[in-house]
Amino acid sequence: RDPAEINARLDVVGYLIEAEAVREDLRAALRGAPDIARAVSRLGLQRGGPRDLAAVRDALATAGAVTALLRDSAGSMGLPRVLDDLARALSSAPDGLRVTLSRAIVDEPPALRREGGFIRDGYDEGLDEARRLRDDSRKVIAALETRYIADTGVKSLKIKHNNILGYFIDVTQSNSGALTEPSN
Repeated sequence: RDPAEINARLDVVGYLIEAEAVREDLRAALRGAPDIARAVSRLGLQRGGPRDLAAVRDALATAGAVTALLRDSAGSMGLPRVLDDLARALSSAPDGLRVTLSRAIVDEPPALRREGGFIRDGYDEGLDEARRLRDDSRKVIAALETRYIADTGVKSLKIKHNNILGYFIDVTQSNSGALTEPSN
């Protein structure tokens, strides 16, 4: 019912009708925008997953593209006040969050956290080490076995695994003394 708000909205509609190129560019930029409200509400309720984080990342990237588009068109044609306000609001969004999410989340994350694999390689050293141990565990155990053989001089030393004990060192009884004696 406020005439100033109605006129401001009509100015935006009139501007976008006249500026066909800007309108088409805005449509193209917004076409790929995810449902940010849904993603943020799921994350706020602690029910979100990796795809919701990716949606926030993609929405912030779209906001950046829309901001750039509106800034570029502002120089060539006078933007209505409402679009100018929108461009200012979008440019004040926290860029650090977008950068962090872009560095951390893979391009196509799984739907559920328990599926794993949604953090990029190289983002966290501890996670990379855990993945390396998971993927190369046989190599790690073989290297450890080789080191223990070199340290103790027991050629028959083996590192084995079972479901009850986990990993354990297996040596013959005649070589067990080399492991139990204190080394100098």
